[in-house]
Amino acid sequence: MTQNTNLLTKEMKLKCVEGLYSISCHKGIEMQIINEGALATIISVLKMDDIAIRLFAAATLLNLTAAQPPTKAHKSSSGNLVALSLVGKEVYSKLIDEGVISALLELSHTPNATVKALCVRALFRFTVDESHHFRMVHEGSVVALTQLMTSIPSEDVKEACMNGLVNLASIPRAVACDSILNTLIALAKSGRPELLTVCGRVLLNLSILPTTRSSMVEEGAVVALSVLASQKQPVLFETISCVLCNLAAIKTNQELLMKNGGLAILMDLLDSVQMEFERVSEEDGNEDEDEDGDGDQQGSTSNPSVDSAREEAVTAATMLLARIRKNCINVLAHLCCNPKLQSRVVNAAFIPKILHILQEFSTHGRSHIDEDTEKYCIIAIANLSLDDRCRPNIVYDGGAPVLLSLLQNAERQDVNSMLLKLDCVTALSNLMLHPKNFKRMVDEGIVPAFIESINNSASPEIQKACVYAMLNLAKDPGMKTRLAEATAEKDQGAIPTMLVFASKHYKNAELCGVCISFLHHLSTQRENYDVLYFEGAVGLLVRVLQKPSNSEPVPVIYSLWLTCMVTLANLASHTTKRASLIGDGVIEAIQHFLSVSASDSRRRDVSTDTKIVKTQFAASQILFKLHELCCSTKEEIPAFFASLLLLATQSALKNSRLEKKAVTVQQMTASRCALTISKVSLMPRGLRLLSGNADIPPALNIIMRTGLHEAQVCAAIALCNLATERGHLKHRLWRDSTIEDFIVITLLRVNSEQTKAICAKALFNLLTHEDTRDQMVKDGVLYALIKLARIENEGIRDLSLRSIYNISLHPIKALQLLEMEIVRILAKMYQAEFSKEIKRLMCGILSNLSSVPDGHESRILQEGALSVLKNLAKVRDPETKVYAANILYNLSCCLDVAEALVRDEAGVLGILAAQLKSENKDVKRYGAASIANLSGNTLAVTLMTEDALIVILNDAMKKTMATGNSSNVMAFQPSLRF
Repeated sequence: MTQNTNLLTKEMKLKCVEGLYSISCHKGIEMQIINEGALATIISVLKMDDIAIRLFAAATLLNLTAAQPPTKAHKSSSGNLVALSLVGKEVYSKLIDEGVISALLELSHTPNATVKALCVRALFRFTVDESHHFRMVHEGSVVALTQLMTSIPSEDVKEACMNGLVNLASIPRAVACDSILNTLIALAKSGRPELLTVCGRVLLNLSILPTTRSSMVEEGAVVALSVLASQKQPVLFETISCVLCNLAAIKTNQELLMKNGGLAILMDLLDSVQMEFERVSEEDGNEDEDEDGDGDQQGSTSNPSVDSAREEAVTAATMLLARIRKNCINVLAHLCCNPKLQSRVVNAAFIPKILHILQEFSTHGRSHIDEDTEKYCIIAIANLSLDDRCRPNIVYDGGAPVLLSLLQNAERQDVNSMLLKLDCVTALSNLMLHPKNFKRMVDEGIVPAFIESINNSASPEIQKACVYAMLNLAKDPGMKTRLAEATAEKDQGAIPTMLVFASKHYKNAELCGVCISFLHHLSTQRENYDVLYFEGAVGLLVRVLQKPSNSEPVPVIYSLWLTCMVTLANLASHTTKRASLIGDGVIEAIQHFLSVSASDSRRRDVSTDTKIVKTQFAASQILFKLHELCCSTKEEIPAFFASLLLLATQSALKNSRLEKKAVTVQQMTASRCALTISKVSLMPRGLRLLSGNADIPPALNIIMRTGLHEAQVCAAIALCNLATERGHLKHRLWRDSTIEDFIVITLLRVNSEQTKAICAKALFNLLTHEDTRDQMVKDGVLYALIKLARIENEGIRDLSLRSIYNISLHPIKALQLLEMEIVRILAKMYQAEFSKEIKRLMCGILSNLSSVPDGHESRILQEGALSVLKNLAKVRDPETKVYAANILYNLSCCLDVAEALVRDEAGVLGILAAQLKSENKDVKRYGAASIANLSGNTLAVTLMTEDALIVILNDAMKKTMATGNSSNVMAFQPSLRF
């Protein structure tokens, strides 16, 4: 065989190839033929274009690829079988190493159909071994097989090419699916059962290979599947359903499956399967009826073997149909996982079919349930329920009762059933989110089902899902009262169920928080207060508020406390039962929260700070609603005042990290806290208790510093009331620096005249305590009153001047007023539009100041007292006129200022002349005394003479003597100076 064939003639070459073919027909000697150089001989003769030579060469190569074991083979063990397979692999490897692929590709170009067919079969055999795929692809086998598949009309050749290409498709990007699919479609249209089976297997293989499953949909796989599906053969249906399963598992294929008609194929498969199920069931029923009839007429003559065969056939058909249906539902489950496709699945009317399958399982019992199919159905429904557009269709088609029946099936307690029930709860919870579904699902009994699962389910996950579902129910405005009413009417109501569950999972912040959120939503309706109080919701809320802060992460514990506090704030609105909150320890729980949140040094984010602020506001609401009860009870409640103090301090602290909404809530808390304290201060017992806590006034000062009008007004009212009550501090009314701080706030931080008026009253009240008055003056109360007196507000001015007047009654404090230049201040603030009361107070202050001994008359004049006195003397008020006359008299007692008095532009002599003419005896007496004092000054006498004051004086004396009241004249003799 190793002879050089170039020297041989054509006939000799033909005979050589024919001889090789004859030898290759003997099985088991392939390796010997190869080792003796047969392949080299064949390759050498291929240079000739002779059809016969090429035909024998192709046939010989095909025989060499058979590598079958010898005909006379003994019964071999598994080890012998492995050895035979190794021999076959060795033959293939030897052939490929010696260039058989190139030879076959060369032969495939022969213009002879038989030669091409032989080459195709040989190439196909080589594709069976995966170890040769890369080399075959590299040498061009894919191109050759593709060309042969499209050029040869033989169905067998097309089938071989198609199978070979499918095998080579394991190499990435080696094979294009479009040509395979086109060939497959052409073969499938022939309708031959064997070809249809091959086509289905090809599609299945392509859908399994990772290299083709992601691209074959785009290249026409759905069209091929539709052609196969049109043949209406159940065996093909299973293959088609498997292919669809494989393709739908790739997310990138799902939209293409939809666009190319994949849903139509699925629908066709499900309809066909349902029809087959009905046909098989009907035939089985008819045969049973026939047997019953025959038995009645002829006795029992049925053949057991026939019956057994029939039952096996029915069972096999039923199992096949069940597998097809399972695969179809699996495809739907995959498609329903894609949010983009969910509405399209619903619009294609698949929901009734899924529900029908579940209803069949429920009707026929556990023995007829295919667990995988049931699982895929539930998964599909659960995923569809995630899309709000799909929810109404599911409920309208009867999805809720089906899911509820599965959820309430107490017989199914295995792990798989528990997972299905969990999916049912999830689906039901999502379906309730659509407003159109809510009422119908409630009427169908979803609430009792959830309550029963919470109480009796052995799965913690199902219980958890049902608890979340109950929370969703409680969020609906219409369900809040219905849940409470159901609780009152039934032994296992919603509220006690949630309370018991929360108590069991007290240490689980998530589950406990869900239950408390449920209670919170119910507490937003006043109609539910009685039930919540009766069932003991307050006890659970207080218990949670008393939890240690380090028991949970920071965001979790503060979120939990927020919900508890808001719920208690709602319950505190119950006018008749709110008193029980005090006995249940709500106020102590508030104090615990405020203390812990203030001392918690763990890092907090902005969200947690916001939750704390909201919780503080809820606490302020509770304290406000309970303040009357806390102050009216005989028992002391120190936690109430401690909570007020903590709340007042914390709500006024600035936090730059807070969001705008949180800042607003914090301001509301400060205002509500100040309002509560002011309300308490209006109650006699509350005022006494507040005054006993020396930290309250400084806390109110902190609220005043916030600049909030409402908070400042309420805090000022509280401070004003506290200023009337003598506390327990010795020699002081309030703590050190508290009054000074209040004065600074009053003068600089308060912008409202209303608030300033209240602050002025507070300062006025502070000065009413004799034992602390001196300290008050040192603390600046007097200075503050002087400042407030200059405000353009009659009420504040009246109160301030009245306080200054009271202080000026004491000579020592009047001296302090003079040192503060009070006369200059009064002179500047005086206005002619002032009321008589204001003018009377100003004149009285000047009268008291002018009575201060040790010669302050000159200072009073220099600060402008006469400019004010000129106007005050004209006021038509008897008391004011007496004060004015007294001022001039006091000033005239000092000879050092006599000339200044008579020379002043105020016209003192004219005022004295008017006083002598007055009908008021005191005014006339002071005027005469003033003239008598001034008469000791030469300049004064001269001016009085020029102004005819002597004449007026004589007239006054004559009138006095005529009335016989000479005592008025003698009364001033001791004070006359000559």
